[in-house]
Amino acid sequence: MNNQTTVDHYGTNLPSEEWVQVTIANFGESYEVSNLGRIRSVDRYTTGSAKKMKIKGKLLKPRVRRDGYLTVNFSFNSHGSQFAVHRLIALTFINNAAGLPYVNHKNGIKTDNRVANLEWVTPKGNIRHAISIGLIQVARGADNTQFKGTIRATDKKTRTTTEFRGKKSLIEFGFDPSSVYACVAGKIKSHRGFTFHRVSTTEVMAC
Repeated sequence: MNNQTTVDHYGTNLPSEEWVQVTIANFGESYEVSNLGRIRSVDRYTTGSAKKMKIKGKLLKPRVRRDGYLTVNFSFNSHGSQFAVHRLIALTFINNAAGLPYVNHKNGIKTDNRVANLEWVTPKGNIRHAISIGLIQVARGADNTQFKGTIRATDKKTRTTTEFRGKKSLIEFGFDPSSVYACVAGKIKSHRGFTFHRVSTTEVMAC
């Protein structure tokens, strides 16, 4: 297909912008994504009725999800579906032959969905990246309604450690809290390449 457009109602193309059909089943002929992280619908006709009506394509305005990621809504046969913008871009433009499950924002900015800023990563890689750029701000003590003491995670490969203060911070880093607490209790040895133990009050005060 032609990845470029000059149709005015789509909005003005940005420099070096390329458009490609989305790879999601049922939506490829109705929606396109660009290498600069934008989403648009294309000219199409309604289906399922005796009288077909033409719908003009337009740039879609993403919404910010509660976790900070951008989402858009697609429609097919009057049924709506919500998709995360960064995953749409990655699925369309970035090869994932290894079947990696997570899409990482290299600069840590969840709204920067340019192809150049995205990469497929493992759960462990996603966590390490978040740690390296200080992406997560962890609530401490009484400020965290789910505070259950301090838990220290140790990367089995690098031996680097990170402390978590509450269930919410564990989830934000991609850990399953139930598995983490199972590690702390000695029921399992590790979770996603990390070992965990509860930090005593003395250790916390010494840090």
